[in-house]
Amino acid sequence: MDCLPLALSLLDCFGSLGLFAQSGSSEGISFQQVASLAIAMAILIVPFVVGGFLAKRLKMPTHSLRIGFILLAITASVAVLLNKQPGKGVDLRGGTILVYEIDPSKSNPEAEGSAVKSQDLVGPLTKRINPSGTQEIVIRPYGDSQIEIIIPEVDQREVAVIEEKLEKAGILRFAIVANQTDHQPIIDLARDQAASERQAERLSTVVQDANGRVVGRWAILDREAGDGEEDADTIRPF
Repeated sequence: MDCLPLALSLLDCFGSLGLFAQSGSSEGISFQQVASLAIAMAILIVPFVVGGFLAKRLKMPTHSLRIGFILLAITASVAVLLNKQPGKGVDLRGGTILVYEIDPSKSNPEAEGSAVKSQDLVGPLTKRINPSGTQEIVIRPYGDSQIEIIIPEVDQREVAVIEEKLEKAGILRFAIVANQTDHQPIIDLARDQAASERQAERLSTVVQDANGRVVGRWAILDREAGDGEEDADTIRPF
């Protein structure tokens, strides 16, 4: 039997034991640490003792170890559940569910393959409202013409911000990539900004001149893959 997940659960359940050696040298051993250690040892040892007893009573002495592992799994599972309850979904802890429907009149039915399905919008919408992937927002298709967005328990102002991002059309911006031949002064300003000691100035997305006028913007670039050598040297916004 693979006991690695079980051992990891026990370590997570009794994580306070990790402080046993550190605090013992300075503040002594607390009663909570002793109790946690005793409970952990009991969970690891008692199931095998009970398993051996049951194996003898059932006249199955060769199965004592198997019975012990079964009891250990049950006991450890109960201890983990008592220590940490499983997370609740949006239907239990509350939240907001947004359902959007694709407007078929916006697509061109005459163009081949131009029909937009809900599955095609999952990636773009995720990049728009959860680009870092740190929010617990679920975006999934809801049929072929609808998409469902599940937002866990958050403030209604955050829900309004998400709705605004969804309903606001994207902006396509064209910009000239700075080069050392035509834009060397701007590049120097950008380098000075990147080396600034002030964090706000160093993390700014715009480059300003001495008069405070915006003369450049930082953008993430990536090389565009292609078959030829010329395509391999081109760059495009990421």
